[in-house]
Amino acid sequence: MFNNHDDLHLYNVSYNAHTGGIPSGLYGDHGTKVAGVIGATANNGKGIAGVASGVKIMPISICYTDNELGIAASTTTNFANAIRFAANNGARVINNSWSFDTSSPISEINNAVTYAHGKGCIVVFSSGNKGSAVSQPAAGAPSATLVVGAIDRNGYKSDFSGYGSSLDVVAPGREIWTTDVTGGYTCVLGTSFAAPHVSGIVALIWATDPDLSVWRVRDIIEQTTRKIGGNTYGVDPLRLNGLWNQFVGYGLVNAYAAVSAVSGSAPTAPNIGTSLSEVEPGDLSMMGLGYDKWNIAYLARGEGQATCSIENYDSSVTYVWSSTLPPYTGEGFTFTVDFASDTDEPVLLDIECRVLKNGLSTSSGVHLALIPQGYSY
Repeated sequence: MFNNHDDLHLYNVSYNAHTGGIPSGLYGDHGTKVAGVIGATANNGKGIAGVASGVKIMPISICYTDNELGIAASTTTNFANAIRFAANNGARVINNSWSFDTSSPISEINNAVTYAHGKGCIVVFSSGNKGSAVSQPAAGAPSATLVVGAIDRNGYKSDFSGYGSSLDVVAPGREIWTTDVTGGYTCVLGTSFAAPHVSGIVALIWATDPDLSVWRVRDIIEQTTRKIGGNTYGVDPLRLNGLWNQFVGYGLVNAYAAVSAVSGSAPTAPNIGTSLSEVEPGDLSMMGLGYDKWNIAYLARGEGQATCSIENYDSSVTYVWSSTLPPYTGEGFTFTVDFASDTDEPVLLDIECRVLKNGLSTSSGVHLALIPQGYSY
């Protein structure tokens, strides 16, 4: 049975994905360490406090590698079944602090992750500890997945942390104190312990507003990060939540800012609903590009053309941009829009986004920064 540490609260359902049975088994100490970072109880006079203190942990066991007990490693199917079981039995956040070598097939894992997203779960993966490209299956995971790298106490990428185009955010991954399978506490390092920081933040966000969509939660986490480590962040048309860097993603996650954003202070994109072909949050986004330009990315969905317009609330600039977008072809559309600016400092603007599609319209305000190209944080 999964170690019932005094500092952890366990969910009333568990599963052994390695054997396909109930309850969970114990194949090592890794899961207990990860669980402590997520939810160890605060202010109880014991050990440590997790990011989402007291949240219930659903123990699901797998055997990551061949172990000293002579038990062979779990199969890809076992891992996929673990994700599906969590999604089917009440989990909303599925933390995956594990990876495969690059030759392992991941399609079955991806199908399970997509299934979990459809059930309203956020799936979090660690980026891997090889100090090179993000490990599988995180590297090829569906877009709603959050891939997390590790930083040290000085805010710089840990040398072991996986990086590259799949990386979303970073979190602490060195000198992390957490729960141990013996009932005590231990100090650990690795992206395995960065990922549960983000899983804990997801839990805090949904504790504040349980009705938020998977996409909205992911966007909040990415939009409220802090730029760190002397990195140069830039525009990536596939990255819709701000400036991004291959070594630290959008930056260091910020639990306070993320939870505060749930009240509405974070940027939001219009969601025009199922009657307008289900535009998800993040399908329309804007970011600074140079001193006087906006980069606008819009992912069209469904049939029919959409007209997109952007206006500044400032009465001195009433009309900025409007364009008729072609019907959806499976690709997104990116536009660059001139916006006069005579300063080389970031400018905060209140923007109104308006979408007209199939005779119906919607609008949503967003609070964004026009960030000069090359600006150093």
